Amino acid sequence: MKELLKKLLDEMKVKVLTNLEQAKEQEGDIRKLLSCPETFEKAFNMQKKFERTRQLLSENHDYLEIQMKIVKLIDKYRNTEFMNTPIVKSPEIKIEIDYFKETVEGRLVFNEYHPFYLDEIFISDLISFNLKNENYEECQRLIEIKNRLSVHK
Repeated sequence: MKELLKKLLDEMKVKVLTNLEQAKEQEGDIRKLLSCPETFEKAFNMQKKFERTRQLLSENHDYLEIQMKIVKLIDKYRNTEFMNTPIVKSPEIKIEIDYFKETVEGRLVFNEYHPFYLDEIFISDLISFNLKNENYEECQRLIEIKNRLSVHK
């Protein structure tokens, strides 16, 4: 068990470092935006960058709290049979998600947290699907998202 928990700690450390790198990138982007003239687009971009940075830092806070609890758990129970029992590897279960199907059927919301939010091909496929189904309001929303993404490249 201890090995599994240590591996989890290592994975979480990597995630925290990755989030910090992404937050630094966001900070660099914000600094560049500060030198641009004031526009609605600049305000929108700054808002998105600040939101993303807050999200990354919030994730890191949660990961660090969990890491501290795991470290305390390992330390507290380090000499127990449970903690020193080797883990028997179970067969891996792979779950494949059809993100398109889940999205068009309404089980997965298409917003900035969607795994394919930045994927213009995915958005185009969604637009085509909604056109065929005469869901023009959704088409308009998706076109606006796609246009915003194109502008920010």
